[in-house]
This record gives sequence, C-alpha cells and structure tokens, in this order.
Amino acid sequence: MFIDANVLIHTILGGDRKAIACLKLIEMIEIGKVTGDTSLLVLDEVAWEVIKARGKTAAIDSWQKMLSIPKLNVLSLNENVAFKTPYFMKEYDLEPRDSIHAATCVLNGIKTIVSFDKDFDKVKELERKTPFDF
Repeated sequence: MFIDANVLIHTILGGDRKAIACLKLIEMIEIGKVTGDTSLLVLDEVAWEVIKARGKTAAIDSWQKMLSIPKLNVLSLNENVAFKTPYFMKEYDLEPRDSIHAATCVLNGIKTIVSFDKDFDKVKELERKTPFDF
C-alpha cells in the first residue's frame, strides 16, 4: 500500500489522535505486518511541512528518519509516471501532486493508498484507507 504524505506528517508532527493512528501504522510497516511504499515526492511534501512547522534542521532529521523506517520502500518517479499523471488530472480532476501519487501507485501495481485525503476516493483504480482502518 502507498503511504501518503499526510500520514507521515501526522506521525512526525504529532499531537492528536490521527498522529497516534499514523504512528501505529508505521510501526506495523516496520515489523512487516503490512507492506508500505511511498515516493520521493512524498518525502518532499513532508519535509516542506516540517520546515514550516519546525525549521530546516528538523526537516533534515525527519527526512533521514523516514528513510530509516524498516520496510518502507521509497519509489522512484520516472518518465512513465510523468506520462500517466495527466490522465488522473483529467479523469478524476485531481491536483498534479495527487495525480503523481495515483500514477505512481498504478504503475507499481499498488491498489491501496493510505491517506486522509478524500480526493483519492474518486480514483477507481485505488482503494483509499486511513490509518484508523488498521
């Protein structure tokens, strides 16, 4: 399953019940109870939010922590994703970033995205779950 930026943002910035559910999900990935994939673009989104909330040093630390999560696979973005992205923008009226995530999932055979973003509910190729589903 693909882990969206908002899950990692809640895990890192914490402070509410969403953060607790996100942290539990990340722990499930770490021990191999569930599979987890994300992308370089997600890491970028998370770092940007951490910079705004806590500064660049915290963002660098968070980036390194995300990369060190056992069994969280970071998928590459490539030309195939670039060519598939406009389909999701047009077909489902998704913003470019969400379209990149959807294209990344589909091209990597991922059927589930874990996100609080309800826009992914429109995408017939994906099933959206939240960390509360685990």
